[in-house]
Amino acid sequence: MPGATSTAWLPHPEAQINVNGVPVELTAEVGSVKERQRPEATPMNQRHIAILPCNDPDAAQAFFERLGFRVDAGSLDDYRMLSDGLGAEIHLNPAVEGWLTPGRNPFCLYLYREDVDGAASAFTGELVAKPKDRPWGMYEFSLNGPDETLVRVGWPTRLRSRAG
Repeated sequence: MPGATSTAWLPHPEAQINVNGVPVELTAEVGSVKERQRPEATPMNQRHIAILPCNDPDAAQAFFERLGFRVDAGSLDDYRMLSDGLGAEIHLNPAVEGWLTPGRNPFCLYLYREDVDGAASAFTGELVAKPKDRPWGMYEFSLNGPDETLVRVGWPTRLRSRAG
């Protein structure tokens, strides 16, 4: 009802309101909406990022670089953000002293990689379990990562190329 006024609840002045995905500003007049200009930016995708506590961020970074990760711009010395260019991301955060005890690390990471054998070759002699098809439908291997974090790398058996 353009022109009608209301004493209805209005959001906090800094709140972001969207109508059909377009940011808008509300006025005290019901039905009066003004579209805001959107800055051009890369859209943010929803995703899940593992934050891994570690005793030695340099050693942890070196480990994940062997799996194809690189440090992202904006990373700090005490908070490393790594990504692999394929959609996987991990953040390395210094652990609180005494939190990670060798042989008792409760953390585990699973990395989906189409080239499981290629990833395993970067860790020759360090694997806990060699690449093979598992009963749960994954072709995978496992190894101890930073601070004995269990790291599994695999790909669904049904999606593996049978060639070669």
